[in-house]
Amino acid sequence: REAIPRLQPTEIEQLYKSASEYIPDRVKFFSEQMGVCPRSIKITEAHTRWGSCSFKDGICFSYRIMLLEENLIDYIIVHELAHIKQKNHSKLFYDVVEQTLPNYKLIIKKLREVEKKLPK
Repeated sequence: REAIPRLQPTEIEQLYKSASEYIPDRVKFFSEQMGVCPRSIKITEAHTRWGSCSFKDGICFSYRIMLLEENLIDYIIVHELAHIKQKNHSKLFYDVVEQTLPNYKLIIKKLREVEKKLPK
């Protein structure tokens, strides 16, 4: 297997800055579409997940999300916003995702492929 390169501190700083500028606008766009309102939006240094939604509807996204293509970022945002309506990964949850992104299954497949190739 080919070694996956590590991100340099300057790259991490730039990704964090980009995420802080880009993500809130996309969250606002999809929040309005989905009829949900997150209590807060945070950019984190998480390495094991792209995003999360707290029980109190605060959403977090890893700065690493900016390594992805826009459609994959949009899926992650919609996924976390869907947790405001459904706190689990049930069929009802994926019905909420599908209302906004009808092709979400293809996007998930692409995301899994891309994840294997990304720098740590």
